[in-house]
Amino acid sequence: MKIVLQLIFSFVILWPTTLSQNYYVPIQENEVAYEFHYNINDLLSGVVTHRWESKYGDYVRGSYSFLEPNGMIRNVNYEVDGKRGYRAITKFLKPQQSLERLRPVYAPKDFLEVLFSLHNPNYRMISDDMIWDFTYLPLKVKTLPELRHHYRDLATADLLLGLTCCQCLTTLSSGSTSQGEQERITLGEKVLQHQHAPVCQEFLKLGAPRSLRGRLWAQILGSNVKSSEQHYSELKQRVLHYDMLIDKLITKDVQLTACNDDQYFVFEDALNQIMLCFTRDTDVLSVFNNSTSHPILTSLKGKPPMEAIYPPNGIIPFHGFTMYAAPVCYLFNDPVPLYYTFRAFYLRYWFRLHVISSHPQSILGLCILFQRLLQRHETKIWSHFMSHNIHPIRVVFKWLMKGFSGHLLPEQLLNLWDMVIAYDSLEVLPLLAVAILSFRKDNLLQVNTLQNVDSVLVDLSSLNVMSLLQLALKGPIKI
Repeated sequence: MKIVLQLIFSFVILWPTTLSQNYYVPIQENEVAYEFHYNINDLLSGVVTHRWESKYGDYVRGSYSFLEPNGMIRNVNYEVDGKRGYRAITKFLKPQQSLERLRPVYAPKDFLEVLFSLHNPNYRMISDDMIWDFTYLPLKVKTLPELRHHYRDLATADLLLGLTCCQCLTTLSSGSTSQGEQERITLGEKVLQHQHAPVCQEFLKLGAPRSLRGRLWAQILGSNVKSSEQHYSELKQRVLHYDMLIDKLITKDVQLTACNDDQYFVFEDALNQIMLCFTRDTDVLSVFNNSTSHPILTSLKGKPPMEAIYPPNGIIPFHGFTMYAAPVCYLFNDPVPLYYTFRAFYLRYWFRLHVISSHPQSILGLCILFQRLLQRHETKIWSHFMSHNIHPIRVVFKWLMKGFSGHLLPEQLLNLWDMVIAYDSLEVLPLLAVAILSFRKDNLLQVNTLQNVDSVLVDLSSLNVMSLLQLALKGPIKI
């Protein structure tokens, strides 16, 4: 029998405190605040119950559940306050099944096989044994000189935040900020006062101070919406009132990815909350406006029969989808700006990484850009892979499709995403991928299987993203 019991009881003498995202409860001096919960879930013996309650000032919130004789679980969520009295919502749920048998709908490697299956009817392949690039697809991508011109500020910057790891470690250990970073913070505050996204983008090209990054992203992405709190509350109510099969896939993905990552496991609850809200957000359907793809339609019972989009946001999550949101958790304590910044980032950039499109910054365009950069500027690695039947894109595809999330340390990843927003381009992803292979070239040339190549590249924790990007842009990619 699995029993979890936790009791928290405290006398609180505080100034006004925020209870949750939706409630503001002023706690008077000497008022009691407490919270307790316990959970018993043993289907074999038939004991399935839980109890939870918290009190802050005059406001009480809680829930309880028990197993009905018909096998359903009665779940009651209630709240009590002095003005509105007692209110409760009762739901009948099926006993929760184990998530062990659930599997993601697809993973990055499955999507890569779909890309490999694409064919140009006007192109006849000499051999189907191995396709070394996507040259048979008529997509134009930038050359290295064009990339150097696009990222010229990054290539020529001398004072760039995040450029040296040693400075970061010294700063963190001392608990202070360097003089250069303090000057950037002062300048950044002035930039944010203008509330003008292009100015913030120009500022971000030289890196973001940690204390300002969240506000800069929100300003550039336009996620500062006055009505966001009300809309987010509505999304949470939809999660509470309607269960969907997709919820289990989201929960499973959080468990398989963020919960197994030392850098993100502390955000499990926040990720579950914002990802479940994301599945109910119909504003996400806007990604289909300029796409040839369409969301899935499901039939609804009734007369006359109707069709509805499922899930409501139209997005089927893949294995690792949660990692688009996990790094953003470092920027916000409040789930409302966290959610809307993640959503804005997804709607502007991330959706391109798991749809088939002719856009130059789609996942297909990024794969072509990576392969052409590697073939033209790192010929030794390319020839070595070709001679041992190792497809280069299989080595880095998981990096590209997840925007390197889960592969780089959070601070390095956020520095990389700064560049994505600042230059309004995902092309920095394949550029970094080639730079990493160049950096590990000596080791890569000594292995001759895909498995061993992955072993060489499994640990990227020692890499400094800004240094690699600068070295790749300043001259030939010979790192």
